[in-house]
Amino acid sequence: MLPNDSTPVRLQDIMDEHPHVVLPDASFALQVVRQRLARGLRPMFKNLKVRNYRVFKDLRIDGLRRINLIAGRNNAGKTALLEALTLLASGHSGATVNPLVMRDLPQPNMSPNAIPGVFWKPMFAMLDDSQPIEFQADHTKLGCLRLHLEVRAADAKITADVTGGGVPIDGSAPVLKGTLLRGDEERESALYITDKGVRVEHDKPVTIPVGFMPSGGAGDATQDAAVLGDLKKQKRDRLVVEALQTIAPDLTRLEIITATGAPIIWGDIGLAEMISLPSLGEGMVRFARLALLMLAGGEVILLDEVENGIHHSILPQLWKFIERTARRFDLQVFATTHSFECVQAAYRTLDADQFRLHRLEVDEDGSNRCVTYEPDAIDAAIRHHLEVR
Repeated sequence: MLPNDSTPVRLQDIMDEHPHVVLPDASFALQVVRQRLARGLRPMFKNLKVRNYRVFKDLRIDGLRRINLIAGRNNAGKTALLEALTLLASGHSGATVNPLVMRDLPQPNMSPNAIPGVFWKPMFAMLDDSQPIEFQADHTKLGCLRLHLEVRAADAKITADVTGGGVPIDGSAPVLKGTLLRGDEERESALYITDKGVRVEHDKPVTIPVGFMPSGGAGDATQDAAVLGDLKKQKRDRLVVEALQTIAPDLTRLEIITATGAPIIWGDIGLAEMISLPSLGEGMVRFARLALLMLAGGEVILLDEVENGIHHSILPQLWKFIERTARRFDLQVFATTHSFECVQAAYRTLDADQFRLHRLEVDEDGSNRCVTYEPDAIDAAIRHHLEVR
């Protein structure tokens, strides 16, 4: 008998995980089931609560599945929701200096003392940093996780010893304190302002590996090449090629070449010479980064505006790749969208048991809520052209 939170094993799942098997027989299928039972429940968030973070005064989302599509109007909090998952998964206050959470605000020559006002304060709802930020979720393997973030006033008792290495702390600057609760277990963290920037002190947190793809930006072609290099060592780079053949059917292989002075990814599409990945178009680069992110390892994949750079005709193939990869490597996916075509393609492509659409809404009084659509409700909304974005 399968665990309550486990997904029944389908024939297609087995074939995806074991492509060398042409048609699995009953004994092989039973072996796969036993292997999954031995691994235990798949890691997954079952729900999420967010309080006093950015636009969220108090938000709760239930019914999370393997693939979660987040919709809503501008400033409804779609990106903020991905940030909340990033922070909770990190388990400590130091993650607030992640550029993805800081939203890449310009930092040249900025004084460290400006960090509390420029970066910390906007994280608090209504800019009220007198109230703590709170994230809470039930996780299939880790149980209940709660992370509290609060700004504490300067503490004259703090000395340079806490940072080590002779880095003095600005005793007049506030401290961002973090407390991670897991059952009866409590782990503390603190983000201090030093004369060289910031320094994080924390007990070893319970971290959940996260991959985050932002909505836009140039990205890092050298980092893309490094990830592909790791996949080549693991003989998994063929999975990236197969994903990209959705856009470029003539693509046969990917290589890492330093012809431009730095290692970047080049592709063979049957021309006399290989061509750099950026030369194949924005959609190709976007799809490649998504594939690299999902194949590089992790448990939670966060995709902001997943449809960006992808033509609507390709969206069904995109969702097929996301679902197949998420199943194969036990990933949980959260993707945001502004596109009705993206919602439609997800509904028509994905397994109804594994997919949920969550729409973030802001009421007239400024309160937040999430409407979660079951498959039947999505179908009715699409047929009647109701607003689900």
